[in-house]
Amino acid sequence: MFFFAESFFAELDDNRTLAITGRLSSGKTLMAIALAERYLKKGYKLISQTASCWNDEIEDVVPDEKGRLHFVAVIDEGGLYFRTAKSAGIVSSFAAKVDSYIIFSGRKLPHVDLCSLTLQVWLDLNKHF
Repeated sequence: MFFFAESFFAELDDNRTLAITGRLSSGKTLMAIALAERYLKKGYKLISQTASCWNDEIEDVVPDEKGRLHFVAVIDEGGLYFRTAKSAGIVSSFAAKVDSYIIFSGRKLPHVDLCSLTLQVWLDLNKHF
């Protein structure tokens, strides 16, 4: 997908959260779903409020024998909703405990505590597609 992919995914595995930012219509959500594909191939479910043919119903995400949920959540424009330290703390501790990944995509970044791993999309899909 891109250079240094293994190093990037190692960081994502450690952080469990990712914030993707970029220009309007630059492909942020598309990038988020493309990154989620790695985990979907490992049996994780995809949960998102953005329409996608890969989305699973939230009811289909059931805990394994250890109580872990194994899902990737793509939250489009998540920076509008996760702005406080309290909400950031809940999200980051939740993601690690249930073996899930939370990817925020949008022009506005979520709280700084959720931005330890960020990705900026520079390509303008409207211009180059």
